Formats: sequence, C-alpha cells, structure tokens
Amino acid sequence: MQLARLASAHVTAVADSARADFVRDLGAHVVVDRRRDDVLAGDQRWDVVLDAPGALRFAAVRPALTSDGVLVSTRPLSPDTVRGLRPGSGPRATAVTTRRSPVDLTHLAHLIDTGRLRVPLYRVVALKDVASGIEHAGSGQVRGKVVVAIAASPLPSGSRTPGHGAAPGPTQRRMN
Repeated sequence: MQLARLASAHVTAVADSARADFVRDLGAHVVVDRRRDDVLAGDQRWDVVLDAPGALRFAAVRPALTSDGVLVSTRPLSPDTVRGLRPGSGPRATAVTTRRSPVDLTHLAHLIDTGRLRVPLYRVVALKDVASGIEHAGSGQVRGKVVVAIAASPLPSGSRTPGHGAAPGPTQRRMN
C-alpha cells in the first residue's frame, strides 16, 4: 500500500473493520469492509487488484478489471488461471516474485530512513519462542511484522527498534 501511494496510486484496501484504521494508516485512501461488502461485485472497475493472500480466482476478478487491468497475485498462477487468459489485449493476471536486489534494497532502506516508508512491528519474540512467533504470524491477527530477536535480551513486546517504525536492527530477523 505504501509503495502504491508513493507511486501516486489511489489505493482501496479490503480489510475487516478491526483493521480499517491500520490499513488507512498504511496509506489506503478507501477501506472496504470485507465482511460487509464485496468490492468485486459493484460497478467499480479496477486497473490493478493485488491479491496478497493469493486467494482470488482470476475468473471472479476479471469482470471487475478495466479493459487493460491486471490481477497481481503473490502465489503462482493456477492452471485454471492460465487457461482463462486470452491472447492479446484485455484483463490479465500475473504472479509477483521477488529476489534480492542491492539496488531495490538500497532504495527501500532510503525510503525507511527518510520516513517515507514505515515497517510496522507487531511483536518481537525471543529465539526460544520462534515457534509461537511463526504460529502467531500465520494466524491472520497480526498488524505488522513479527520479529525474532537473536540478541541475548529481546526488546519488550510492542517495542520499536530505533527510528519510528523502523526495520529490525542487525541482530534481529523478520518473519512474515
């Protein structure tokens, strides 16, 4: 969301009401309550639908896309999605993949250092508690990053590392 806002996109987020303020704080212009409204069922057409959980089917999203719109998923495209793509113009689907890039990481670090990009930390867990941290990170209840502290004495739960909302320090590793 934050990167989309930095690129001057109008961002509509879909979240439950308990997370509305969190996603608005991350940059959403509009927040649609996922339990009350089906954002794909209305007359609104979208240039880009980012399916971060990777749960949407292209066939369900296609009618809500503009003529050159794209569904971007974090999961590899299913065979059904690939079969549903038509050659030529029109709505399409793609999967996002990431790889380490010193240039990209330097740019992200600069955005964090200048306060233009925040990395909200939800919880810091000690290395001995990594299993519960992983379980909690996958629970769907997390609002931010769960971080494993490798240092001898972890930061207290809810603490932030130096810098407002900064990324974990050198002795910590991030888990999604």
